[in-house]
Amino acid sequence: MARQSVKCKIIVIVHGKSEYVLCKHIKSVLKIKKEIVANDKGKHSIQITSVLTKLSERGLNNISSFKKNVSRC
Repeated sequence: MARQSVKCKIIVIVHGKSEYVLCKHIKSVLKIKKEIVANDKGKHSIQITSVLTKLSERGLNNISSFKKNVSRC
């Protein structure tokens, strides 16, 4: 039987190193399919004012593009 690919249903935007480490740990322990968005693995913070810019860079401008472009985990 062929294995079906599962799209991510969760995207987490982390603003710093501690949030990145926490989300990575939750992802590994609970085996959740999610994508973590960070600058250099949390070494550089993402300011709240630039969240929309980060989403636009990944092709996530609106709900329909989110459904199409969310990467596979």
